[in-house]
Amino acid sequence: MIINFFNTLKFFSEDHNDNFTTFSITHFIKILIILVFGFVFIKISKKWGIKNQTSDKLIRYSLAFSLIFIDLIYQMWNIHRNGLNIKTLPLNLCDIVCYLTSIALLKNNHKIASIIYYWALPSTTLAILFPSIKYSPMHFRFFHYFFVHFAQTLGCLYFFITKKIYLSNSKNIKSITILFFISLIMLFLDLLSGQNWFYMVKSPIENISGFLGFPLYTICWMLFIISFMRISYFVTKFFFTPKKNS
Repeated sequence: MIINFFNTLKFFSEDHNDNFTTFSITHFIKILIILVFGFVFIKISKKWGIKNQTSDKLIRYSLAFSLIFIDLIYQMWNIHRNGLNIKTLPLNLCDIVCYLTSIALLKNNHKIASIIYYWALPSTTLAILFPSIKYSPMHFRFFHYFFVHFAQTLGCLYFFITKKIYLSNSKNIKSITILFFISLIMLFLDLLSGQNWFYMVKSPIENISGFLGFPLYTICWMLFIISFMRISYFVTKFFFTPKKNS
């Protein structure tokens, strides 16, 4: 039944594969749309997110269930396309951020949000600027890729906008430390399984990892992510100037 469902819909057709190019007009239009919707979301969150519990739950639950529903369809399509095997395990950083963001939104969990907030900004920024997909806007994967990365960042940002979490240097360092040790585990799993979760073995821009080689690429990649997470802290602090953590 599921196979017939995916096979009959043009939205999942492989005819749309290899039709998207990074830094094309389509890519720039998508980035512009994301910036506009991000601006609108911030305005709505500031106005309605702190108004009362009902509006707060509506925004949180809408984001969480949208993330869960869209990603569930993607996982089903991915299994249909590649079979149920190690390659289809959702163990990339963006997958983990997506699930933790959904939990944080549903449970109103500030502790989770304060950690993954610093994961979401760099991972989403890199994913949107350097997409690792080839499907055109006519394919579900294109919509899923940009929607999930965008929505999970909005979910993390929502906690900050509504002053449920505050920028904290100690939380930023804690977040970096946790991600560092998770990355080491993923590196071990990558080497053991031949996969490339967290892009620890090979860059999505293969010229980079090809030039540096292993393990120099891995070391540079981890240093880059750590630096990006620190920069995201200072940039957010500069633009939003939040209160200090009590």
